[in-house]
Amino acid sequence: MTPQSDRGLSSVVGTVTLVALVVVLATGVLAGGMAMASLDDPPPVATIEAEATTAACAGCGPDDQVLRLRHRNGDSLSMAEVALVVSAPGHDVTRLVDLPLSTNCLRDGHVEGPDLFDGRCGRVGGPLTSVGSDADGVWRAGETVHFRLQKRAVHLTPGDEVTVSVVHTPSDSVVEERAVAVQSRG
Repeated sequence: MTPQSDRGLSSVVGTVTLVALVVVLATGVLAGGMAMASLDDPPPVATIEAEATTAACAGCGPDDQVLRLRHRNGDSLSMAEVALVVSAPGHDVTRLVDLPLSTNCLRDGHVEGPDLFDGRCGRVGGPLTSVGSDADGVWRAGETVHFRLQKRAVHLTPGDEVTVSVVHTPSDSVVEERAVAVQSRG
């Protein structure tokens, strides 16, 4: 009997090991690439300031109960990807959606929840609408959006606080939330 040689077996074992290593590495790279591709874009980051508003008053005209939000800095916000969530004392939360508005008039199709907004023309402005100087549908640093709460639905009094959240709808994340103080007129 002649002794068997392990030499022929070494090249087969080496080849199988190399193929297995390549398969494992390729699977890892593919899985990592798919994980990176499935990551959503991060939500925008912006600083929004809210101005105090005045309480409801008879004969004040259209200036009472107006909420103004100013984009101070950060990412520009595409209004098509933004909802404004408003919480007023004693009322359910309501949302302004499907922005920007095609006119400067607020219609029912843009409100989710109780309609607390003054829908008359001219009561909303800035990048909320597709009319005027900010008509490109983007809310940039330095620009202000405004809308008015209707007195028949909400009667704000001095000391009340209205909370407004700017929500990035694709990620459902809150970009900024601000409490708006209600002050007396004068």
